[in-house]
Amino acid sequence: MNKFLAISEPVKDPYSQKLAIQNCADKNILYEKLNLKLNSKNFRCDEFKKTHNGIHILFSGCSVTFGDGLFEDEIWSKKLYNKIKDDTELSGYFNLAVSGSNVFDIVTNIFRYMSEFGKPNVIFISLPSVRRYVFHKSEITGLRNLHNSVYTDGKGDEYSEVARLQSFQYLFILEYFCKIENIKLYCFSYDDSGHYTPMDLNNYFEVNKNDLIQFVSEYSIDNPQDEFAIKARDNSHYGTAYHEYWSNFCYNLYKDGM
Repeated sequence: MNKFLAISEPVKDPYSQKLAIQNCADKNILYEKLNLKLNSKNFRCDEFKKTHNGIHILFSGCSVTFGDGLFEDEIWSKKLYNKIKDDTELSGYFNLAVSGSNVFDIVTNIFRYMSEFGKPNVIFISLPSVRRYVFHKSEITGLRNLHNSVYTDGKGDEYSEVARLQSFQYLFILEYFCKIENIKLYCFSYDDSGHYTPMDLNNYFEVNKNDLIQFVSEYSIDNPQDEFAIKARDNSHYGTAYHEYWSNFCYNLYKDGM
């Protein structure tokens, strides 16, 4: 197992390790159409490095931030990177997102990244559903010694409260670490269930649902040529209008110094 980035081990089919219940063959065909490229650690971004010139920004999340069904420049994180890069020297585009990740995967991988490639100046995270909890079901894929998982996102299941509590604990630890290390941390969620709002977190920023809906509606009207404004090319994930909104949302937080 990779000592530092355990959920991105090089394997013959690098996508199956976190997508046990999805059709990986179809997914790989879509990835080819998107000209998707991964770095040597199997992440969709620039090569990681230990020496950083300029502001070191780190992005993370799940499939939304990985950009399933989208070209790289359509993803909120890359859009945000390009906005900041217009007037600031940046070290590179570093995105730890992995499809299917939960909060525990995301936070753990951030610490593993830092242990090898240094502490970033800024971290942006798009949080998945707080109900996303992992239990091992390797018999579904037949793959072994990988992070093969099935996730429970339903309402009222037996893992919901455990996942909610542990998600808070992981995020609180990350917040405290960032505070003492003077790292700017910005977290938001595409999940509008409101489960993160009651958590006593200083670095979670709530997206206004009405603002989002209005923006997406206006974007779709103003950009009729963008057939993927609402849904991405996989007909499952959020489209380009949502990603444009999230990039603007995070950019405003960053510029305001919140």
